[in-house]
Amino acid sequence: MSGSSRRCVGAGAEMLTYRPDMKREAVILLCSTALCLSAVPAAAAATNSAIPPSVGSVSVAPAGLTVQVSTKSKRKKTAKGPAGNQIRVSKVRNLAPFGNFITVRGKGFSETVGVYVALCKKKPKGKKPGPCGGGADTDGSSQASAWVSSNPPPYGRNLAQPYQRGGNFLVRIKVSAQIGSINCRIKSCAIVVRADHLNSTDRRWDLSVPVRFR
Repeated sequence: MSGSSRRCVGAGAEMLTYRPDMKREAVILLCSTALCLSAVPAAAAATNSAIPPSVGSVSVAPAGLTVQVSTKSKRKKTAKGPAGNQIRVSKVRNLAPFGNFITVRGKGFSETVGVYVALCKKKPKGKKPGPCGGGADTDGSSQASAWVSSNPPPYGRNLAQPYQRGGNFLVRIKVSAQIGSINCRIKSCAIVVRADHLNSTDRRWDLSVPVRFR
């Protein structure tokens, strides 16, 4: 077969020809509707069997050619705690450096323990997350954090959002890649739920979902 050529055509694409002088190079054509892999010498012919979706690479032996098929998994949007409390974050990857509005849904929290929701620098498990965006937002104008509490002190009655039935909540916060001196494009940051300042040492309610900025 060394003197012959092989051709590969994908839907809506131009024809590619495999020639002997191309040695062992594989020609990959990404068509508008199909991925077309050109024929290679018989020693490197691939089988006709179907490739499971979970396979991350396809090796063509013995020619030493490997076609890497991307199987990048979706970044996780949820987190669950030991008490059954959980959160879901609306967007976690490819965030703009400024002005992202993120929706956070919480479920199964204790209505007797208030929580803060914010973008924070990640810390090891058991350590208080921080620093966090929003800081001491005394009037709620920054929108960078949310306070959920059904029994806030008098000064927090116009700031805290009460829990829904069952310890559930739905908040919307505005996040940017910079938290003070912390650059979340370099450091690991996450959307975090943690007990409020009235229960600041209570780590039972800590939950975090990592996010990534572009």
